[in-house]
Amino acid sequence: MTTFGLISFDRAAATYDPIKHQLNISVEGRAPHGTHGIELVPVVWMGGLKYELDGWTPRYPVEHMPYIFEESFKIPNLAIAAPANEIIIVSLNHPDGLRVKVHWLGWGGSQLPKSIGNGNGTPFPKHHHEAEVMHKPPNADTIIALYKQPFTVKEPISPSGRGFAKVLFDQNALFMVNSSIEDGIITWTLNSLNTGKTQVIVERFAGEGLGLIRKVYDVDVVVLDNVLAQHHHKSHSETDEVGSTAAKPHDGAILDFLGRVFIAVRIVRDIVPEAQLLWVKASLPHGMPYPVRDPNMLSHLDCRFSTPSGSASIQSRGWGDWCPPSFSSHKIIGMHSLDVEKMPMNITDAVDAMRKHHITDAFWAASLESPTVAPEELPDEPPYYVFRMVNGKNVWVSQTGVVCVTDACESVFPKQGL
Repeated sequence: MTTFGLISFDRAAATYDPIKHQLNISVEGRAPHGTHGIELVPVVWMGGLKYELDGWTPRYPVEHMPYIFEESFKIPNLAIAAPANEIIIVSLNHPDGLRVKVHWLGWGGSQLPKSIGNGNGTPFPKHHHEAEVMHKPPNADTIIALYKQPFTVKEPISPSGRGFAKVLFDQNALFMVNSSIEDGIITWTLNSLNTGKTQVIVERFAGEGLGLIRKVYDVDVVVLDNVLAQHHHKSHSETDEVGSTAAKPHDGAILDFLGRVFIAVRIVRDIVPEAQLLWVKASLPHGMPYPVRDPNMLSHLDCRFSTPSGSASIQSRGWGDWCPPSFSSHKIIGMHSLDVEKMPMNITDAVDAMRKHHITDAFWAASLESPTVAPEELPDEPPYYVFRMVNGKNVWVSQTGVVCVTDACESVFPKQGL
């Protein structure tokens, strides 16, 4: 997931087209890999034109990659808006601002220069006391949101009827459901696309002389911890009739990956108590044609079991919705059984382990597997998470956080098969 804030730049240039009344600003630098939504945010300031260079950056450590960004602004008269013929850009590496000279284009206009100069930039002196009315709260509010469940952000509207309010968020992490105004309060309803930490930022401009107020909400999108212990202690009399597929968590709560697998195990063992789980494959729901970076988006599960008379399988049709299990006389041999209740690592922890190894690509599917050899050959070999990446390779993550890609796995996991 990502957070919104200042990013660094190395060089900047600015030009002004007096015919189009357009100020063009171009910056280049290096930012964490995966940074997106870069923008130059105007800052209400009484000393000329000032902009913040912001972007959505990953929360986990990644390598920095070069970028070039350009943005244009309508400025009716630059001589009035910026009498000194320069702008100020505030960034992560220039928190006090960097002055950038504005070059006027000829009456015929021209393109931005291909080579971006440093704009004759000089650090903005710290002792400068011009009035700056951008306000940032020292401590952001925190919102705990359930994955795939809507949550709201509210902001009062100026009683004068002037000004504006808008909400900013990472569109790779959240999406807007709707917005409404009632009793002088504007309410934005948002929902999540991924789990993890991100931010929602509300900007409110109350009118001339009052400035821009920015309020930051830290949003932590979570799934409920698996309720293995709760379900484990429930008697069969508390469940639905045998073979029922209505094994949903209480009050429609969302379970994490292992919690959903445990529900599948319980459904099958309600019919065959001796059934042993062998492997689980998680895939995207129908109609989602793109890979994801959040394993909780893999809502369709396919679970396979061994039974005394053969094998069994059960598939989910989505969150908490299971097809009836099917049974076969065909035996599955050469695989370890999986004990979900003793699994030390959840699938989200496996993804975190990949990210720590700078593997940030999206994936199409994932599985929880055991070594495909006779259990007596590797009696204590733990299962692995295997991710089918967008580049066609498989990434394996052990229960202890060991990570490797397909080509290197034979030396790390010599007995594991896909």
